[in-house]
Amino acid sequence: MSSPETKTSIHIDFLDHLRGIAVLMVFLYHAFGQAFKMSQLPWEGWFHCFQVPSVVIAFFPVMVGWCGVAVFFALSGFCIHLSYERSRNKSLRDFYVRRIFRIYPPYLLCLVIFSFIYPWRAIDFHSLVNTQNFFTHLFLVYNFDFKFFYGINVAFWSIAVEFQLYLIYPILLWLVRRVNWLGALTILGIIEIGLRFTEGYLSTVYNTDLPYFIIGAPIYFWFSWSVGARLANAYVKGEPLPFLRLPVRFWVVLTLLAMLVHPLFPLAFTFMAIATVTFMARQFMRPRSLILPGLQHLRFAGLISYSIYLLHFPILDVTMRGIAKFVPALIGHPILLFTIFMVEWVPILGLSYLFYRWIEKPSIDCGKWFLKKYPSAPGIA
Repeated sequence: MSSPETKTSIHIDFLDHLRGIAVLMVFLYHAFGQAFKMSQLPWEGWFHCFQVPSVVIAFFPVMVGWCGVAVFFALSGFCIHLSYERSRNKSLRDFYVRRIFRIYPPYLLCLVIFSFIYPWRAIDFHSLVNTQNFFTHLFLVYNFDFKFFYGINVAFWSIAVEFQLYLIYPILLWLVRRVNWLGALTILGIIEIGLRFTEGYLSTVYNTDLPYFIIGAPIYFWFSWSVGARLANAYVKGEPLPFLRLPVRFWVVLTLLAMLVHPLFPLAFTFMAIATVTFMARQFMRPRSLILPGLQHLRFAGLISYSIYLLHFPILDVTMRGIAKFVPALIGHPILLFTIFMVEWVPILGLSYLFYRWIEKPSIDCGKWFLKKYPSAPGIA
């Protein structure tokens, strides 16, 4: 393994590939949902109902694409804590400046476009619900209410959760100082797994859900995010890496099994996050080249993954609306629709790259300029 000094500066290339895989998974999942008008196989008691057209079952691997978000959360926890540990100045003020400039300006621009310019989702401020929808999105608190959770852009939901995880990051650091990493992850694991199992039980037995101020809250994802931070801490400090006891395939199989059993379905997110950090830990222990088709393509998609995430669903949506209006005969042919959406991946990549170059990267640079222009005063935590 590399020395801790080396780890403070090197770029970890395979993380870009993981981001590329994750964003492609999410794209495929949303493309399938638009084409087939369903995101998951229906439930029949404790298990999925397979009394659906065989073509839908053939696309089951695409239906697991939502797990890409779990990959993103684990990667985020890793990268955020790695960046904090690498920084010479451990100022939380600087940490929040970097985070805000990293995600909020691109998000805000998309919010404005999809609220006022995007022709089918314009906000009507004469409606109280629409007004609330916009302002909850503006302040990144829309994840606490089902009415607003998917209110403007279906893919936006995780951005609010992510930002709130940044806000409670100091609590994680405090908890680690008090009870060490094992104790902290045990506490967060009990909270997240307990809530997820409760959600699965209620939805199976009583056909109801926990309120969204719980299942949309950052604590519902805190453990899945923090396992990445735990790996980053060990990696940057040259300590024995965690998550090596069980192989990656164990967690992947557990994820798939959880997806097939209704009460366990919410736990699939947590298992996939652990599978991600397990893969990362093994990659650090025995560095080797990833052997995947289209590897450079995935790396490119990973570099601009945030822009893809912000933009892809509205593009799929506007395409679907255009087809419904001008070529309605295609609506009854989901495979053809899915193929059209696959072709759209290329222009989505191009538009996302331009967005990355003109909006996302300049926003990051503005954050760096701000910190250079207005450095933290000595002693500010």
